[in-house]
Amino acid sequence: MKTNKHYYVLLLFIVISCIGCDKNKEHITDYFSESSEKLNHKVFHFSNSEEILNPVGLMTYDSLLFVQNLRSPQFFSLININQEKLIRHFGNSGEGPGEFLINIQIDKVKSKQCINAPEATLKRMYQYSIDSLLKIKNVKPKNIFQQSPNKAAQLFFHGIQQINDSIFIGMGGYTGKRFTIFNRYNNKYTYFGDFPDKSEVSLDFKGSAYQGAIKYNEYSQKLVFISNTSEMLEFYDCKNDRMNLLKGYYTSIPVYKFVEEGGTRHIASFCPGKHFMSLTYTKNYVYILYVQKEDDASIFEKCKGDCILVFDWKGKPIKKYQLDCEVKTIEINEDGSRIYAIRNNPDPEIIYFNIGA
Repeated sequence: MKTNKHYYVLLLFIVISCIGCDKNKEHITDYFSESSEKLNHKVFHFSNSEEILNPVGLMTYDSLLFVQNLRSPQFFSLININQEKLIRHFGNSGEGPGEFLINIQIDKVKSKQCINAPEATLKRMYQYSIDSLLKIKNVKPKNIFQQSPNKAAQLFFHGIQQINDSIFIGMGGYTGKRFTIFNRYNNKYTYFGDFPDKSEVSLDFKGSAYQGAIKYNEYSQKLVFISNTSEMLEFYDCKNDRMNLLKGYYTSIPVYKFVEEGGTRHIASFCPGKHFMSLTYTKNYVYILYVQKEDDASIFEKCKGDCILVFDWKGKPIKKYQLDCEVKTIEINEDGSRIYAIRNNPDPEIIYFNIGA
């Protein structure tokens, strides 16, 4: 009995010590070992690359690479990776059916063999089938929220993910919580996610401050959130219309203040030197582009980084990658063997890093 008692006392001491150490972490990198695996880039060459004037985002789907454009007549470009060939541009600018005023997000839905490209300003959820993109030159997407009876489908979201044919999760939407979950086929909706800060700022404004990116893993039914103005990182179990927090990191959380301009009051977020920038994933792991600059660095410098942090889908830190150049966004292919990225050289170009090569 004495041995067992001493064992449990020792075990309790270890647990308490670990909790104390966890609270003393200053930055998210303190959860990782000091060593990093170095990755060297190569430029991704493909035919007609000069047609893509200013790439700002990437997404892979099997052997396809989708590029989001900023200064082109159309919002997206489709590239065959294996053939290193530009297939076509798509996504017309405008306010008509199937057109975009702005696009900041593109996601794959493998179970439906399609991609989602929400138009938040016009409050539309555009969906393209992969088959139509490969076969039809001037393809137009479907707005799958067009006939929805759910008023939540007509709200402005900072980001949105499709969980299944019915359920969607968006950042923001309703006040009081950070996420809105709704069913596009009826008028049911719920909201989740407390704000970690205890300030008395109106919840209407907090929703604008807590922006970032979310990604949903169809295979494990888990969701990850990153803040783009802090080191706030969260992992959730996500089953239909319920979210359960698995792991949260809050070494820093969004800092914001009210700004008055032109007689109107809005919220402005402060971006520290160390923060998350871009998010991508495979079935097994989450990859996050991490920026490490001084707080007084320019916003231009704070928009690129050379460190990638890898977690599993339960939120456990796995490893760090050190890139040989700074990039603005990252995207990993589905088998986890290659990371695509965009860097300025000085103009934007698409590069890639082979993992384990």
